[in-house]
Amino acid sequence: MQTLVVWFVSALIISPIPQKTGWIQFTKSYSTLEHCQLHIKTHKPDIIYSLMKYTGGGVEIKDIKCMTYKEAVKKNTELGH
Repeated sequence: MQTLVVWFVSALIISPIPQKTGWIQFTKSYSTLEHCQLHIKTHKPDIIYSLMKYTGGGVEIKDIKCMTYKEAVKKNTELGH
């Protein structure tokens, strides 16, 4: 039996107040890494706009990439969340 892996557009953001860094994920999932990466490649300006609107602006977006939920949890745990 094969395990289903889903991918999410994920962004590393830095918030100035309080000074925090963390990964957030969009809720739409992709069944393959390739589909997720293609979505980022073709919609990056929209993704950035959506992140700025969601956070209220004032954050720095350091990275946008595809990750599984488990990967994001691991990275946020490493960042102290």
